[in-house]
Amino acid sequence: MAYLLRKYIENSVLPPLVNSYRRVDTPQHGDAAILLDYWRSCIAKAGGFVVGRDIPNRAIARLLRNIIVTEPVGGSADFHMRLAGSGIRRRFGEEIGGHLLSSLFSAADFAHHLALSNEVLRDGRPLIVDSRTRRGAIEELHLEVVLLPAKSPDGKHDWILVGMFYFV
Repeated sequence: MAYLLRKYIENSVLPPLVNSYRRVDTPQHGDAAILLDYWRSCIAKAGGFVVGRDIPNRAIARLLRNIIVTEPVGGSADFHMRLAGSGIRRRFGEEIGGHLLSSLFSAADFAHHLALSNEVLRDGRPLIVDSRTRRGAIEELHLEVVLLPAKSPDGKHDWILVGMFYFV
C-alpha cells in the first residue's frame, strides 16, 4: 500500500519531497535527550551498550516505538534494520524491519545516512541530526535522529541504535 502511495505521489504534480539534515550538538527533543542519557548511563555502568542486555529495558519502555536497531552488512556498505518500533512507520509509511537502509532512501539520502552510520561505527560516539522533509514551502516532517553505538547481543559486533523522535 505504501509503495502505491509513493508511486502516486511521484507521478503527481506535487513538488518533490526534499530532505535536509543538520547535525546538532545536544538533543532538542525531550525523548532524544532521555535516550542519550540512558545510553550514557549504560556506558558508565557496564562499559558498553549491548542489545538484549540494555535494550529493551523498562527504563525506556515508552521510547521503544521510536527505536531502530541496525546491523552493518557487506563490510558496512549497507545496514540491515533488525528491529524497528511501530512509530517508525510514520517516517517511512510501512514496517521497515528486515529492510536494508539502501532500500529506504534515494541514492543521495542513502549516501548521507550511510556516511553518518559509518562515522558512528568508526568513532564510537553518538551523533544527533535534525531532519526535515519539505514539499515545496510546506514542512511535512520534522524529527530528531539520535545514532548511538551498540554491541550485538553476543558483544562481538558493532551495531547502531537509532532513535527517531518527531516534533509534532
